[in-house]
Amino acid sequence: MAWEGMPLPPLKVEGRYLTDTHGNVVNLHGFAQTYSPWFNERGTKWNNYDVAGCLTYNQG
Repeated sequence: MAWEGMPLPPLKVEGRYLTDTHGNVVNLHGFAQTYSPWFNERGTKWNNYDVAGCLTYNQG
């Protein structure tokens, strides 16, 4: 379990993996959100000036 402000052990690179101090492989997960129509469906859902289309897509 983790909590905000928890002290974290250092990670290191072994080959193509991040590992913890015990040699366990660590997988990082995240989320990236872009408001560029090209990176969301290659511009097929809205254009650069369609704010409502952008909001509808990202809220979906």
